[in-house]
Parts: sequence; C-alpha cells; structure tokens
Amino acid sequence: VIDRRAREADKTAFISVDRSGESIVHHRFSDLNRDSNRFANALRDMGVRKGDHAFVMIPRIPAWYHVMIGCIKAGVVSMPGTNLLMPKDIEYRINMAGAKVAIVTDGHVGKIEDISSKGPSLEHLIVIGGEHDGWIGFESACASAPETLDRNDLEPTRSEDTMLVYFTSGTTSMPKMVPRAHEYALAHTITGKYWMDLREEDIHWTLSDTGWAKAAWGMLFPQWQIGVANVLYDADPRFDADAHLRLVEKLKVSTFC
Repeated sequence: VIDRRAREADKTAFISVDRSGESIVHHRFSDLNRDSNRFANALRDMGVRKGDHAFVMIPRIPAWYHVMIGCIKAGVVSMPGTNLLMPKDIEYRINMAGAKVAIVTDGHVGKIEDISSKGPSLEHLIVIGGEHDGWIGFESACASAPETLDRNDLEPTRSEDTMLVYFTSGTTSMPKMVPRAHEYALAHTITGKYWMDLREEDIHWTLSDTGWAKAAWGMLFPQWQIGVANVLYDADPRFDADAHLRLVEKLKVSTFC
C-alpha cells in the first residue's frame, strides 16, 4: 500500500508536530516509503530476519512510523510498548517473546541497559536520537542504507504470518501476548470505511500512546488503507486541552478520535 501510493497517488501520509506545537512537517507517502525502506535494509544488514521479534518503545515522532513500516516490510515482528513501561515490564516482554532487537529513543536507553543481562535473547540495541556504547545509532544506520528495497533479498510474508505483537495491559494478571497477522492490516479497511467514515482528503487525529493497540487502528492501518493523512503530535505527557484545540484548528483536522 505504501509503495503503491508513493508511486501512483503520492500525497501527505502524516503531519508531525513537535512538542512546542510550532514545528509542523508534512511527510508524503514517498517520504514514508523511502525512510521505511532504509530501516528495513538496515535490519537486513544487521542480520535480522523474518520472524525475529523487535521490542519497540518510541513516542509520537516520525521514527515510530519508519520503524513500524520498516519492520513490516522486512517481516520482522514488532512489539510496540507504551512509553510508560519500566525496566521490569520491558524485561518481561522481551523474555516472553525471545526478542532479538530493542529499538528505543535516547530517554529509554537506561531502562534497556538495566535489564540487558536479564534479556539473553537480545542481539541488537538500536537508539533513536543519541549515541551510546554498544548501541547502533538509528539515524546513522538508516543514512547508510539504500532507499530502495529489493524484495528478492527478503523472505516473502504471507497473510497469515505474524506481523506484530501487542501485550495486554496486565490489569488483572500478567500481560498476555496478542499476535496479529499481516491480514490484520487489511481487515482495518473496515475500520476506516465504516467506523471512522474516512475519506482520502481527511486529516485524521487519534490520541493514543504508540504502544497501545489503539495506535494500530487509530494512527496506522485504517487511515493508510484509505489514503488519509494522520496527525502525529509529540505532546507533553500532561494533557493540554488548549494546545490540542489550537492544533485541531491550525491543521484543519476533520476526523478526531
């Protein structure tokens, strides 16, 4: 879907807004295609293969989209986690899935390092927005990777293959792994058409941490099946209603969840 839109119907895929609310950037499907290709190629160069699991903890910044789509293209099973997770929560998830990769922003590096000796499956540590010994810099890895993806270099994915894994909230007992196959993305066409009533010209905004399943159906799959532009606001954790309302007006948001 991303590749074809980039070729045939290129338009804004998402609008990223920094924490101040002042820096607003429109990212086209062609940008998303190129940047996700770079990350998929970087994973391949590291030796990460189809079916390997990657723990992902990234806030609402463009790199989250590049990582999620890049993993899907490479057949790598992403495991998004809310940015509120603590070291013991991360350790549990990595060990449950036998994750080989951890991809986090600079502020979460310490959490991974606290548990790295307790997560024996981890082989690759990738940091976004920083440099640390023993870590692969996301920006440098992507910068040196090709922006086109040769599908012949990758093992094909089937609709029933696992695409991503969410964990339940753990409200009543330990969190459970909830796998979703590649066909899950296509199924969300129904969400976009009949629940959100989306049209290609819409500007859609869902408020969700990137680690929750709501991000999958509110910020990713339904919208891009339809060709809608998403809003990605790296908001302060303390909710500011006035800032959000100003952005609804400024960005001309037409559907909101």
